[in-house]
Amino acid sequence: MKLKIVFFSLAFIFSIMLIGCDLPPQTDTIQPSQPIGGQRDENGCLGPAGYSWNNEIGACVREWELNESQKKAAALAVEHVGAGYATTIVGVDVARCPGCFSVRLEQGEKRTPYTITLNDWKVTDVPKNDFGCRSTEGNWLPEYNECEYTPRDWCEEAGGTYAECESACRHDPNAEICTLQCVPVCQF
Repeated sequence: MKLKIVFFSLAFIFSIMLIGCDLPPQTDTIQPSQPIGGQRDENGCLGPAGYSWNNEIGACVREWELNESQKKAAALAVEHVGAGYATTIVGVDVARCPGCFSVRLEQGEKRTPYTITLNDWKVTDVPKNDFGCRSTEGNWLPEYNECEYTPRDWCEEAGGTYAECESACRHDPNAEICTLQCVPVCQF
């Protein structure tokens, strides 16, 4: 008798488990929450991250991080790259000479990085922005605005378009022989 009860109990539990597996999927979807600090104001400033718009500079800044000289340097850097939506001063490093600064800023929602160097309050000869390609040990091709041999995640975070397998001869229309080699490329 006990054996029958145990058998029926197990059969009942097994039946419940099988029925549970056949339940229809739920139709309620959960919306992903926006990350903290991801809410932008009308100028593109990330208020929850402490950034607010500064009219004199023409960018989003953390006011408490910059003294008057750094604000002047930031304004010159923004003037050099051009103001735009979500232009954000990330940092202003003071160099050893008077009027010498390194201004790090980002532009747009994709946060394209720039570093502008000032020497005696003038923008020095700045190489074309490589979007941080060299920092990933990638090969920067300025004439094509491409970074070769770089990771996909870095490319997408930098605002580029990733191509996993480009031809090694893609920029040489006169190439007679080309190896079948995939070159990962991030295009800007």
